Amino acid sequence: MDTRPIRRQDVVQRHVDDGETVLYDPLTESLHILNATARLIWESCDGEHTPADVTRTIRARYATADGTDVLHDVEKTLQRLTKRGLLQAP
Repeated sequence: MDTRPIRRQDVVQRHVDDGETVLYDPLTESLHILNATARLIWESCDGEHTPADVTRTIRARYATADGTDVLHDVEKTLQRLTKRGLLQAP
């Protein structure tokens, strides 16, 4: 995936004390809870970062076990965000 995903601007984002982020989708009136890593991926959906860019950021910020396919995890999270309609259509 070499796209540069963009989050929908109408989705409301609130940070919770325990490091989680809650997204509210006004179109579906649904809530989505993101952990710290998913939040980083969400915030990187600005139309400027590719999944590979996000992968490098995650590897720089967090300790990852050898053999962990971070790019796969990033792409999987982006697919979930897309499936839930939280990202803009390309």
